[in-house]
Parts: sequence; C-alpha cells; structure tokens
Amino acid sequence: MKNIVMMLLLAAFVCGCASNRYEDGAWEVAETSATNGDELSRFLKHYRDGGDREKYKAACFLVCNMPGKYSVAEGRPVYDVDVVKADSLVRSLEASFALRESSPYLKDYSFG
Repeated sequence: MKNIVMMLLLAAFVCGCASNRYEDGAWEVAETSATNGDELSRFLKHYRDGGDREKYKAACFLVCNMPGKYSVAEGRPVYDVDVVKADSLVRSLEASFALRESSPYLKDYSFG
C-alpha cells in the first residue's frame, strides 16, 4: 500500500502533460490482469467518466506504472496490480489531490 500512496503523490506532479501518454498503457494493464482487471477498469472508468481530466491522467499514470510494484506479506510479494481494489484507489487518489490543495508547499504545482 505504501507504493500506491507514493505513486499517487508522484502522479500528482508528473502526469500533467497535454496528452495522456499513460492512457493506453493503463487500459492494457487493466485488460491483461488475470485477477484484478475488473477493479482496475472500474477505477479508470470512474475518472474517465467523471469529467476531471487531471484526475483521469493521474489514474492512468498510476495503473500504467503499477506492474512490478508490491508489498511483502508473510515473506512473499503481493503485487498491487493483483489485489488493490478500485474503492481503495479512488480514496487514495482523492486524498492525494486534497493534500495538494491544502498544502502551502504543494498548491502551486500545476500539471500543465
């Protein structure tokens, strides 16, 4: 989970390019996930259909970069792409954006 939060914060700073270069990769990750594709797709659709382009870019960045990230449970890796739920991702992304808005150190950062 720490990886997800760190990636969300990074997404808030990195993914502000004019085009969403992570979009295709994010949907590919969701479509090829054998165990968690529905959750990842639901997360992406939440922001794609929600109308907030900035948050959709962040969601795409996060999912596109999720493969290979993991935590360790009982001595074994647990890959984020296989287990993280859409609701958890939404809460984390919303918290990251709220932090950016409330922090005097972060609010001047833009995605453009």
